[in-house]
Amino acid sequence: MANKIEIIVASTNPIKMEATKVGFEKMFPSSQFEVKGISIKSGVRGQPLTSAETRNGARNRATNARKANPQADYWVGLEGGVEEDDQMFNQNHHLHLLRSVVWCAILKSGENVFGEGQPGSYALPGEICRLILEKGMELGEADGSVGILTHGVLNRDQYYSIAVELALIRYINPDLYSTFL
Repeated sequence: MANKIEIIVASTNPIKMEATKVGFEKMFPSSQFEVKGISIKSGVRGQPLTSAETRNGARNRATNARKANPQADYWVGLEGGVEEDDQMFNQNHHLHLLRSVVWCAILKSGENVFGEGQPGSYALPGEICRLILEKGMELGEADGSVGILTHGVLNRDQYYSIAVELALIRYINPDLYSTFL
């Protein structure tokens, strides 16, 4: 049996670990993986408020996971956040509405370029936006998960695994990206 590919997820969150495992298995179906989670700070707010801040959090997580466990094959940073939707404004609460965003950043052993992926975003209900913007709650606390809002059609594991799969595109197509490495 071939050696397992070691993946370090920069979180001990079971959802992020499972999403990483599923994403890698889909993109590399003939490989076997050992997925380990470690607690790594994102270096951004607990609730990132822009897509750029969310992306930075994912990159920070992957980079710091590599520093903590340099012997692995891949390091994965997943970060969920929100961004203001400048096209949507709630007149009753005088606040802009928000969109949920997720970023995944992956580093591979021997390379210093991120594989990155971001699944589609979705609009959050006005009350959840108010809880985040006025009460300082994080999206999970405000009960704005994709599973609840889609009535179970899409869950958070699936949403995050799409980000992982998109971030792995550069690694399943190395010849197409070799000029950028």
